[in-house]
Amino acid sequence: MKNKQIIAALITALLVTFIPINVSAGANEPSSWAKEEVREAIEKGIVPERLQTKYQQTITREEIASLFVQTIFSSSTAVLAKYEHDIPTRELFLQQVKVLDFNFVDTQSEDIKIAYAMGLINGTSETTFEPDRAVTRQEAAVMIGNVRWVIHPQSEKEWEEVIRDIDSCASWAREQVLACFASHLVYGTTGVIPGTGMPYETTFEPEGNFTREQAIIVALRWFNDHTANIKIRRVLPFGSIITRLNIEVTRDTVTAVKFREGYGIYPDDDVVTAWKKYSISKIYPITTMEQLAAIQNPLCISKGWFSVEMIQCAGQNINATFDLGYAEYEMLNKDFIFRYTIKARNKMFTRTTYNGIASTPLPFTRLK
Repeated sequence: MKNKQIIAALITALLVTFIPINVSAGANEPSSWAKEEVREAIEKGIVPERLQTKYQQTITREEIASLFVQTIFSSSTAVLAKYEHDIPTRELFLQQVKVLDFNFVDTQSEDIKIAYAMGLINGTSETTFEPDRAVTRQEAAVMIGNVRWVIHPQSEKEWEEVIRDIDSCASWAREQVLACFASHLVYGTTGVIPGTGMPYETTFEPEGNFTREQAIIVALRWFNDHTANIKIRRVLPFGSIITRLNIEVTRDTVTAVKFREGYGIYPDDDVVTAWKKYSISKIYPITTMEQLAAIQNPLCISKGWFSVEMIQCAGQNINATFDLGYAEYEMLNKDFIFRYTIKARNKMFTRTTYNGIASTPLPFTRLK
């Protein structure tokens, strides 16, 4: 009996993120299990002031957009403050990133515009956003997944076997729900702790409402462990590079049009270091910042994720298009530096590990 009580207490501690517990907290106070993490999130500056109350209330689409946007910008400040490079503030983002299809008639919120540009959250139709609509748990998982790049297939498979109601998730949410569980950003509503030797099963309740305190705790975990993986619409790294480029975004495309006047690739950028380290520059002397920008975004050549043919095209300043699987990538067009045309909006992208530049390249296929 005593062991069962201990296990029950541990389960409560582990599963706090999504458990719909009724507690005797004041109307404006977090639940007892959420207090410490909510306090930490506020101290780290990731919770908008208007969300620092009524913590057990269901969060709305506009509110979660504001929370996640503030988390992203707070994280970028924390990470980039030690460098001399520009930090992507809200103001710079709105200045540098032009959203071509933001046509919602029921909101003009800047946070929603940023969240839409990031791919964090979409509208409910071509012209409506429904900012005051409650967010469900599976919708929250999708929002998190929408700015993350990769999943680990084995982890996904493991969680698929233990989430009892995974088949209740909508088809557009299933992969992101699994990815969020695999990343330990969310937990279920019931279950047994992994590692206890006991069978582990949990339920997610995808249609259940998502509360402010639950959203804040997910945002905190995201801030602490996962914000380095953030991408604009899962293709363009969110960091100082976006402060240097004039970017155009639609739901299906991310285009780097040109460099902001007076800005370019910095000498200590990873792409410059890798280009020199692996003597690529001896074969293809780079003459423009655009050539370097074209090669650094779909690739990470310092880690060996590259296509030889893509490097050849960049080195020779050739306009080319590649099929990346999840998107088509065109570079060095006369009208832009590069453009991603996204093919799989609701798919997470599988990550494979490569060791060094001599490893097998990612399976890019040149289309032209």
